[in-house]
Amino acid sequence: MKRLILGFIVGTITLVIAGLAPVTPAYALLCGVSMNGTCFAIATGNFNAGAVWSNTDGGATCSATCTTGPTAGDTVVFDSLSGAITVTITAAASIANLDASGGSGGSGSPFTGTLAHNNAQTLTVTGTTFKFSAGMTYNPASATAAILFTGTGTLTFTSAGKSLGNFTVNGSGGSVVPADAFTVGTSATLTLTVGTFDASVNNVAVSTGAFSSSSNTNVRTLTCSNSATWTLTASLNLATIWDFTQTTNLTYTNPCTVNINITETAAAAFQSGGKTFNVTYTSNNGTSRVDIFGSPTFTTFAYVNNAPGWLTINAGTTLIITNAFTATATAAKPLYFASDSAAGAIVTLQVPSGCTFNWAIVQNVTAKNNQITANNSLSLGGNAGATGGSWQFNAPGGASIIGGYLLQRDLDPASNDNRPAWSAGDAA
Repeated sequence: MKRLILGFIVGTITLVIAGLAPVTPAYALLCGVSMNGTCFAIATGNFNAGAVWSNTDGGATCSATCTTGPTAGDTVVFDSLSGAITVTITAAASIANLDASGGSGGSGSPFTGTLAHNNAQTLTVTGTTFKFSAGMTYNPASATAAILFTGTGTLTFTSAGKSLGNFTVNGSGGSVVPADAFTVGTSATLTLTVGTFDASVNNVAVSTGAFSSSSNTNVRTLTCSNSATWTLTASLNLATIWDFTQTTNLTYTNPCTVNINITETAAAAFQSGGKTFNVTYTSNNGTSRVDIFGSPTFTTFAYVNNAPGWLTINAGTTLIITNAFTATATAAKPLYFASDSAAGAIVTLQVPSGCTFNWAIVQNVTAKNNQITANNSLSLGGNAGATGGSWQFNAPGGASIIGGYLLQRDLDPASNDNRPAWSAGDAA
């Protein structure tokens, strides 16, 4: 005769029948009750309100049992049966998974309502699935409407064209793999604290105000796409737009192709950690200065001239550019390329042959290995050569003003002095 053994476990009841596998009753998977329930959104309201959720898709509220909404370990589902509702994250919340695609037990049709996310509230995710839908609206109120991944597995994250607030990877042994283009807002930061961020699996583009992985010596891995670009879009004076200051235990593979495309009004540091990148610098407003730290290698370098550019190198740093480049600006929108030191400390630019600046203003930069040609350009002094390197400055013809500078020779037609005689910022 088989025995029936009834065992009690906190939060569930498990039936064990001799010779058979344990059976867990369905109500052990209820929303907000156990650590692995499924919560279906059915009504407008706050994320942590039981009346918003049901244990079944399109069913009755579970408010009697899920009084504070989903708990850590729950999967939340938004789908077509949710209707045109608005659910708002008004307090910190923790879940395993989120699916707005119609999957994970949902109707099969995607959600078209709204998920709002208030300031200074963090949604913590520990599972393997996070899917927005193309037809829904996600409204992070600011950069501080944050998403934090703390899982130890692989989270596949589908943005479906949505822009996020601050996003942090902080799961030891865990990975975040974007399924599609991954966008963090222009005032927000993508942070890799511990774990892996891998954009190469699906070869996706990444856009973020800033990227940081420097605050510790945790084991971290950043893998960029082989073919897509990381775009840095900082707009609210983020002091550092790329931070590899601390590289201990950092694995960095597939050198990132980075487009520095910021609109800040102050200096922004690119802390390279001595790593290798492919870089495009886009000048947008004439006030966004990019300061290069850490003696990086740029395999390729390109310049897009939408406004006067301001690219500086930290004093004592060597910038190595592997492939020949041509950086072209204009008389009205010149590129200022210099050491960042007000005291005149020299920096080094190591280049192959065939590198050219057009309409540039250069100061305190030593050319190394090969000659750099600077056409229609000015030397503000301190520019020298080393190890076979040199500068060839070819000043513009006539009485040209470059970025507010008038040449000495323009004041004296008999002079060949190409140094600036007057700046638009000087007293008349």
